Amino acid sequence: MQQPTRLSLVTYDVLRELCIACENERFHFVPMGSAVETSDCDDCGTERQLAEVNQSAIARLMTVPQREINIIRA
Repeated sequence: MQQPTRLSLVTYDVLRELCIACENERFHFVPMGSAVETSDCDDCGTERQLAEVNQSAIARLMTVPQREINIIRA
């Protein structure tokens, strides 16, 4: 299976973890090229899978003045 793509920022990659069972997603930042382990879903406990970071996923990320990242749910 081909590894999902990462969206590379200046020194970090944006990764998207998706729970197949309840479709809950989580975005997080890791240093470029580092190994990543998926975690369990906070809602249902199923192991999350790495998912593609595409334009619709990026559109749900929005920075706010405090420089925090918010996930916008459509």
